[in-house]
Amino acid sequence: MIRFLLVSAALLAALPVASGPAAARDAEVHSRLDRVTVYPDGASVVRLITFDLPPGETTLVARDFPAGLDPRSLRVEGVGGVAVLGVVAKPLDAVEQPAGADALKAKLDALRLERQGIQSRIEALQARKGFAERYAREVPFAAGEKETKIPFAEWRQTFTGLADEIEAAGRALIEVRERARTLDEAIAKAEQDLRAKPVNRMQVRIDVAADAAAKGTLAVTYSVRNARWTPLYDARLTVGKPGGTPSLELVRRAEIVQRTGEDWTDVALSVSTLRTAGGTQAPQIQPVFVRFLPPPRPMPAPARAPMLKQSESIAERAAPAMAPPPPLADEAPVSEREAQAEEGALQVVWTLPGRVSVGSGEGGRVLRLAATTVAPDLSVMVAAALDTTPYLQASFRQDEEAPLLPGRVALYRDGILVGTGRLDLVTQGEMVTLGFGADERAKVTRTLLRRDESQSGIVSQSRVERQEMKISVRNAHDVPMRITVEDRIPQSEDQEIQVELASGGTAPTAKDVGDRRGVLAWSYDYAPGESRTITFGWRVKWPADRQVITAGPRR
Repeated sequence: MIRFLLVSAALLAALPVASGPAAARDAEVHSRLDRVTVYPDGASVVRLITFDLPPGETTLVARDFPAGLDPRSLRVEGVGGVAVLGVVAKPLDAVEQPAGADALKAKLDALRLERQGIQSRIEALQARKGFAERYAREVPFAAGEKETKIPFAEWRQTFTGLADEIEAAGRALIEVRERARTLDEAIAKAEQDLRAKPVNRMQVRIDVAADAAAKGTLAVTYSVRNARWTPLYDARLTVGKPGGTPSLELVRRAEIVQRTGEDWTDVALSVSTLRTAGGTQAPQIQPVFVRFLPPPRPMPAPARAPMLKQSESIAERAAPAMAPPPPLADEAPVSEREAQAEEGALQVVWTLPGRVSVGSGEGGRVLRLAATTVAPDLSVMVAAALDTTPYLQASFRQDEEAPLLPGRVALYRDGILVGTGRLDLVTQGEMVTLGFGADERAKVTRTLLRRDESQSGIVSQSRVERQEMKISVRNAHDVPMRITVEDRIPQSEDQEIQVELASGGTAPTAKDVGDRRGVLAWSYDYAPGESRTITFGWRVKWPADRQVITAGPRR
């Protein structure tokens, strides 16, 4: 008989367990990590427990679960002819620490002991080498009790022996110092592992009952919060040779970071777009009311402050009323294999091929999810009022069902990294525009033609300022190119200040671009080698007895 059961720890803990003829026995078991699904704000982990049980009731006791799991999220399902009666998780006592931490401590002690021995070896070799060097400097010239000097004929033999001794000691020193360096690195790594892997674990107890001897596997699922994934993108624009067709490859990646206290070693890994830590319903808006401000109440006379005791300071008097300070709040090689996407109505899940390892507290692991290639529309953008540098842009329509989530994007043009940017949320059917750096095949200049100020009026005098601009644009590409030039005219925030666009200039193709007041755009398709001249200007009029300034928008 095979049973599939899904059990909630919170519900089953309250269920009465039927009494049998014999009390349930404990059976120590070990679990192993099998698969992990990472969300933008947490992760779901599945551990497998195999069992081989006699008839009757048994409590499976696993002491290798992470301390950071949410006990309310525990779920058990499996196969093997047993009924799950209940599941509960509780922290291990200090004396019940798992063997992994003890083994790591023992390894660290052994490394430190060997390092002490190596240090003694280094000191002995240094003394040996130093003795030979001192003998070479002093003894040959004053040897023996009567300081009989070594004859010249014996110098060669003496110095040859000393040279061999110094060389041998030096080689041995190099070897033991290299071993000392290796040991120092191993000790530092072991100390880091001991800090990164807290010894506190969680004990999970699963009550099961079997009508007959049973073998099978249980899958225990739980949630952890100290894990997340964030989207990353590579946008690779290939312009190619003159006259070629441009292409844009957009590579999706996932940066996975986890500090759950357990290493995800050799697991089936998936990432999901579903958010699990936020609220499940929209907040409820409460009404607000407008009332008259009540008249101020008379202030009571200030009370006389009590006298301080001689041994009492003002700080001591105020200390009980002071609020305590808030407590302080308690990222591997990249695989280029692509993940398999499973798109649902409300989420997209990418499953990485094969098995993956992500260590706890080891920084971000970046994995490739998927890639798509599109034929982009190239254009040039110039913000002439700020900078006349033309910038190349590539635009395309997002046709995939999986949305492009907000994340950093690395921008490549013909294989060269030109910069980084940020991609906002883009859903299916929306347009995406990415910038790929300065375009050397377009030229734009901006020239001030006129700027003057005059006074008009007899009774009510006014001051008038006029400006006129000329913008020259040339397309040096050997293909047609849409070039958009943006500029601006001042905007008035007072009815006594009048601003109007001068007549006779080049009419803009768009005004208030992107809901930015006063921003004008001239967007045209330029043939190869074509040039255009754009002229525009404005007039500002205000009372002569007032002064005006030009500044950015108020914040």
